[in-house]
Amino acid sequence: MQYLDISTNELQLSVQGKLHPYADYWHDLEVQWQLQLEDLPPFNGSATLKGDLRKSVLQHQLIRPAAATAQVTIFDPLHTLRWEAKLQVPKQPLNTVHKEWPATTAALTARGHGDLERATVEAFSVDALNSSAQGKGTIEWKDGFKWQSDIDSRRFDLAALWQLLDVKGPMVAVGVKGGVSGDLDHLAADDVTLDALDGVIKGDVQVSWKDKVHWRTSFQAEQFEMSQLWPLIALDGMGLPTGRADLATTLDGDSDQMSFSNLSLAALGAAVHGEGNVEWSPELQWQMTLDGEGINPAAWQPQRLAEWPGNLAIQFHHIGGYTDNQLQGAVEIKQLDGTLRNYPFQAQAQLQLAQGQLEVKRFDLTSAKSRIEAHG
Repeated sequence: MQYLDISTNELQLSVQGKLHPYADYWHDLEVQWQLQLEDLPPFNGSATLKGDLRKSVLQHQLIRPAAATAQVTIFDPLHTLRWEAKLQVPKQPLNTVHKEWPATTAALTARGHGDLERATVEAFSVDALNSSAQGKGTIEWKDGFKWQSDIDSRRFDLAALWQLLDVKGPMVAVGVKGGVSGDLDHLAADDVTLDALDGVIKGDVQVSWKDKVHWRTSFQAEQFEMSQLWPLIALDGMGLPTGRADLATTLDGDSDQMSFSNLSLAALGAAVHGEGNVEWSPELQWQMTLDGEGINPAAWQPQRLAEWPGNLAIQFHHIGGYTDNQLQGAVEIKQLDGTLRNYPFQAQAQLQLAQGQLEVKRFDLTSAKSRIEAHG
């Protein structure tokens, strides 16, 4: 075949070479192509296809707008089809592919194999957006679509990702390691480890959506730096403390509500445990229970309460929400006792807000020889 040209408005394809249309169908073909898509630069590349029905090797090279090479080997396509593949994209600016993409560079390598039932990515490596990741995975579709992947990223720059997506987010870099799997009904991330906030966060996530969206996550944050947390949750500039902390909890939710349980916080000599939930359908409602000990007000608010050192224990319960667009709620301090400014301290309180009226059902405070009681 001296040449075979195919031309459309977007695609130009030229094929030449040799093909034996009998026996094992030996072939040796060369392909040149060009593609022009709206709002994208021209694409063009070349390929060779050599072999027979026992083994055929496709080698492809993308020339513009970015460089990339791929090799696919196909074995026994008429019987037990198998394939092997390699892909390499050398480091190059993303804006060569699309002018609105950032000028940051990206690179990709991958290799894998498969058949008519599954595909296996033996290894892949990605360098992009000031981040890098390596991993492997599988995809199966014989008995229902499902997939699994193991990922290890020593550095994932969230700031670069938010810039690409043109959204606001935490300007930090994290390390990520873990396994991700899923099918058409759910997704799970197991044994995930994040190196973030100058500490280590371990946990897992499950999300399902077959009948109704539902999600659940459990995590433990070990020895993270609190000063790096406050800006991420919009609490910087409020005089909150620095120092190391341990935090663990389980979050469970769906499209109508979210709950937290097994909350445990250890920081600045204090230990706090709690649980609660928030509902936003049909109306916004919430409730929370906390128990704590070893609480030093001067440590938690060093700018405002530096002269109020203490060692307090607390049992606290709060419910609230909006009914007919009016804020309703109740606070109960079952126990607040210990020492404050080196004096014994004890307090109990019950407050209720309903129909715009605040009622003090009970308020007792005792410190040393002083005592305050109130209600009304």
